[in-house]
Amino acid sequence: MLTKDCADLIESLFEAADRAFDEGNSKLCSLKLWEAAECALSAVAESREVPSATEDDHFDLLELLMAETGRRVDIYDGYDLVSGYLVAGFVQENIEHDFMEDYLLESSRWSVRRFVKELLPFAEKRSC
Repeated sequence: MLTKDCADLIESLFEAADRAFDEGNSKLCSLKLWEAAECALSAVAESREVPSATEDDHFDLLELLMAETGRRVDIYDGYDLVSGYLVAGFVQENIEHDFMEDYLLESSRWSVRRFVKELLPFAEKRSC
């Protein structure tokens, strides 16, 4: 089961991202969003005893989750986990390069939240 500490950490990271965004600090906002996504990915990977250290590990995990649910990777068929991960990766790139306009970061904040929300039930199905 997803631990309360893990869930609380993710929520505190989202709160920190919101504060940073409100203060105009897009790099810090991006960092906290990525950390929340990475924490969720790690929790799910740990529950399945698979690695989550690299981007390749993340894509392997997402492929595993999509296979478990029978969901296709099809951007024209509504939301999918890979699309959410790609937005989170875009946010990660902003940490170093600080290229995102406010309107992009605003939209990305909600996309990363949705991605994490979609991921967390997978961690709850098995012990963290």
